[in-house]
Amino acid sequence: MLFLQHGKHVICEKPIFSNRKELEIAFATAKENKVYLFEAIRNIHDPNFATFRQAVTRIGSVQNVLLHYCQYSSKYDVFLEGDIKNSFNPTFSGGALVNLGIYPIFASVGLFCAPRQLTFIAKKLHNGIDGSGTLVLQYNNFNCTIMCSK
Repeated sequence: MLFLQHGKHVICEKPIFSNRKELEIAFATAKENKVYLFEAIRNIHDPNFATFRQAVTRIGSVQNVLLHYCQYSSKYDVFLEGDIKNSFNPTFSGGALVNLGIYPIFASVGLFCAPRQLTFIAKKLHNGIDGSGTLVLQYNNFNCTIMCSK
C-alpha cells in the first residue's frame, strides 16, 4: 500500500490479497494514483498452458479433474519446534491453500473459468493454519478436485 500511495507500480507475490476488502482498497488506491497493481503468478500465461487449454477442448466433455500440489515445506520442521514462519502463520495468511493450492486453482480457472460453487476441507495444524486440504470446485457438468499440502 505504501508504494501504491507514493505512485509506484506494484507486482505482488501470490496470493495478492487475503480477502476481498484488501483487494478493493488496494485497487482503488492504485487507480487513484494512476499506477498498475498485479499478481506475479505466471503459469497460466506460459505458451505451454495455451497449448494445453486447446488440447483440453479437443478431448470432448470433461468428466472429472484432479489437480494437486503437495510439497514438504522446508519450514515445517522448525514449525513443529515452535518457530512459526510466515508461511505457517495465520497473521500472514499462510497455509497450504494460499501457498501451494493457488497454482492448481489458477490452472482450473484458466481452463474452465470460475466454478459455480466451491468447498474447502482443511486439515488444520495446531495453530489453526491449513497444513493440507482438499478443494472441490463444482462446475455445471463436472468437479475439479484440488489437493494441496505442505
